[in-house]
Amino acid sequence: MRKKLSNFFIISALALAGVSVSAQDVYVAGSSSDGATVWLNGSLLYSFGAGSTALSIAVDGEDIYVGGRASGSTEAVVWKNNKKIVLAAIPSPLPIGTTSYSAGVRSVIIYKGDVYALGYTYINVTPPGVGAPPPYRDVVTKVWKNYEELYTLYEERFTGSWRSWMGQGVYDMYIDNGDVYVAGRYVEGPAGNEQFTSLWKNGEPMYTSDVEHQGFSVHVENGTIYTAGIANNYEDANCAPSTGLPGVTLWTNGNPQLLYLDRKYGLDSTYTSTVGPTALIVRNGIAYVGGNVSFNDATAGTFISTAKIWSTDGNNIDLIEHGPTSANALPTVWALYNYNGIYAAVGDEVPSSWDLYAYLWNSSSDDMIELPDIKNATTPSAAPNAIFIVPPSMPIQGLTRQVILKVSDDFVSSKPSGVYYVDSRSDFTFTVTPKGNGVKAVLSTSRIVDDEEKNYKITPRTDGSYDITVYGVNSPLTITVGVEEAAAAEAVAALKVYAAGSQLVIDAPTAGAAQIYSESGALVKTVSYGAGQTTVALSKGIYVITVGKTTAKVVIN
Repeated sequence: MRKKLSNFFIISALALAGVSVSAQDVYVAGSSSDGATVWLNGSLLYSFGAGSTALSIAVDGEDIYVGGRASGSTEAVVWKNNKKIVLAAIPSPLPIGTTSYSAGVRSVIIYKGDVYALGYTYINVTPPGVGAPPPYRDVVTKVWKNYEELYTLYEERFTGSWRSWMGQGVYDMYIDNGDVYVAGRYVEGPAGNEQFTSLWKNGEPMYTSDVEHQGFSVHVENGTIYTAGIANNYEDANCAPSTGLPGVTLWTNGNPQLLYLDRKYGLDSTYTSTVGPTALIVRNGIAYVGGNVSFNDATAGTFISTAKIWSTDGNNIDLIEHGPTSANALPTVWALYNYNGIYAAVGDEVPSSWDLYAYLWNSSSDDMIELPDIKNATTPSAAPNAIFIVPPSMPIQGLTRQVILKVSDDFVSSKPSGVYYVDSRSDFTFTVTPKGNGVKAVLSTSRIVDDEEKNYKITPRTDGSYDITVYGVNSPLTITVGVEEAAAAEAVAALKVYAAGSQLVIDAPTAGAAQIYSESGALVKTVSYGAGQTTVALSKGIYVITVGKTTAKVVIN
């Protein structure tokens, strides 16, 4: 079963960026036939070449950060746009007897302008020869800040019959109020012990369990810590006792809630079941866990695999299902994102051909949008691993814009005249109150297109004051609040702006301020002028000068 499929991304109900100024940009990072790949609004943006894999993505202003594996999984890297930054690497040359290895960045987050990364390296070695030391696995997991090591979560050599999954032991990271949370799994001692850590806070373990407790995703909302993963060895009246039964589990501040359990597993030796929770978000107090569930009933000749979203309110969603005879098919929800509904990055493979596909699903439209250039018939491991959505109204932490506010002496303002710094793309709001009766506030900004409907809103209040909102400050901005009266209108009408050689001339009946922009729209300077003529020296070029809502273009030779 597959949800409604749309091949035309731009005209779908998602209404993504590039279609209208009010829509959002949706970035997806994963793997394609060209290695680590980034899609923007359903179209291929760029790839990093064969032998690379993208596991995470974050966007900050114009910069795109992708975490993953490079150079045939020998390097844990962050790509900033198209520049590769290596955080850790497998030793070269490899030790004699190396059987497998991997290095990667599982999560990358931009927090208040700093770049955080979570990653790992591991290497398996079986020393050759009679009397050689036993096989070993070296595992290292770290958190980096601005590409420098912040701390090591664990660094250990495991010998003997270690758990087969000991390696990529960390999976997800979340930052809340400066605290760094990491979800993962870790044996507390030599291989075979039964204690597992699923969550670290600022490098220290928070929760351990008496059963195999494997955390894959973490999310924090309003001080509540959510971790999604697997807890094994559930004992249930409907299950064979102590079967090591895997159950999809959500921990809330360490308290487990079982979301899925295949109760037939363990009762029939010909029946097997696997689950793979891989993603977690929390929306309006409801937790959603994405992943995969598969079962193989050899007696019945049935294999069914489903990409699935479980939720704590019980409204579970099946996105893609293969069966009843689809051995090796593993459709999976790889990533979830919460913005005006739930977005899911879904990977799918066709077992008969090993072709792989990736889709983007949105709960508001129920469309499955196919991502291009994911088909890969040679390496059946491609997947859309991460989503990052940038709505125009979403402030960018750490990237600030300067706002110069000028309020006429005819008003008392909640924000006095002066210089302010706000997060890029955030709104700038304040309230002005007239000092006298019959005074109406008017506003202008230094934007070239000074359109009230698009750029700002003035809302009169019953007490005679005005609430003012300037939308989405994404560049340096000057905001001027004045009064609407005949004298002011006559003064603007009498103002003249023209060029005289290499000089700009402002001829005005009264004092005021003007903004000077380059032809490309960049603010060159703001000048104050007095009554009469004021000259400003400018280099050769074309300029746009604004005074209030009056705009003039001049050419300086």
